[in-house]
Amino acid sequence: MSLGWIPKVDYIFLSTGQDWIWRRTNTKGALNVGTEVSVVWDNGTTWDGVVLGDTVSFKVESTDADLIPNGMRYVMKIKYPDGDNGDEFVNFNWYEGSARR
Repeated sequence: MSLGWIPKVDYIFLSTGQDWIWRRTNTKGALNVGTEVSVVWDNGTTWDGVVLGDTVSFKVESTDADLIPNGMRYVMKIKYPDGDNGDEFVNFNWYEGSARR
C-alpha cells in the first residue's frame, strides 16, 4: 500500500521542428479557479500550461521544444487553491518522466 500521491510516469514525445501540444480534460468537472500547471525540465526550462474550466493544455513552439534533448527528465507540477480564504494550496507532481525524440 502506498500513502500519498504517486505521479503518473510517461514520456513527452518531441519531434524536431514540431510544436508540442498536450491537453487533458478533468472528467469530474472544472478545476479550481487559480489552478496552475507547468512542465519543469532538469535543465531549468519551464513550460507553463493553461487551465480553462475542466481542461489543462500546453502549446510549446518548436523553437522552444527543440531545445530539449532526448532523455532529459521532467516533472509536470500542478498547484491548486484549497481552502476558504484562497491562501492555501495543494502542490504535487502530476506526471514525471523524460523526453523521447
